[in-house]
Amino acid sequence: AQKEQENSIENFKLFRQEFNKKIEKIIQPVFYQTRLKYNDKLFGMTITQASDQDYSSLTISARNCTGVLKITAPGFSKINIDIIIKDINKRISLEPNELEAGFLEDLIEQFINEFKKEIENDITK
Repeated sequence: AQKEQENSIENFKLFRQEFNKKIEKIIQPVFYQTRLKYNDKLFGMTITQASDQDYSSLTISARNCTGVLKITAPGFSKINIDIIIKDINKRISLEPNELEAGFLEDLIEQFINEFKKEIENDITK
């Protein structure tokens, strides 16, 4: 039983190291590039990012609406991506090797487009 526990602890540590590398090498740079690309193009909207060893998030704020794309690794096998915009609440669970820059860039584009739709819906109400 002790050997299994040691293996679990070792697997958890390796997974954490891999997740932290993903934050540093893929997630933060993609979030940063997104901010550079959109900061002056999304009128009335602000994009911010935050990270630590447990999560990384990209937040869009405008008037009465906030959208968050948050990436976490709660256990030691999956990475979760939560997208929250008003009533929309989606979760995507991935294997660590599935989280690549191109996939994340596409997901962020969808997130921004959904956010813009929500803002437009608010204006037309």
